[in-house]
Amino acid sequence: MAEYVVEEPSGRSASWRVHERIVRCRDCANAVVSRPFCTFTGRPANIEVWRCDFFWNADELPEVEPDGFCKWGERKESE
Repeated sequence: MAEYVVEEPSGRSASWRVHERIVRCRDCANAVVSRPFCTFTGRPANIEVWRCDFFWNADELPEVEPDGFCKWGERKESE
């Protein structure tokens, strides 16, 4: 289901204004998901770490939430 940023009507205006479509991190082309290895077993741990790859020149990619969003979200191309 698509989500949008909507502006509430104010004053006498009874119309709602749609601004832009929200792109969640889980649907974003800039999101990178990694599954780190457990240091004790050497196997992948049962966790996912979501990072934003938009700031490609950053020393360390910032962590994000899968249901989070930002103003740079770009929807992934459909496969």
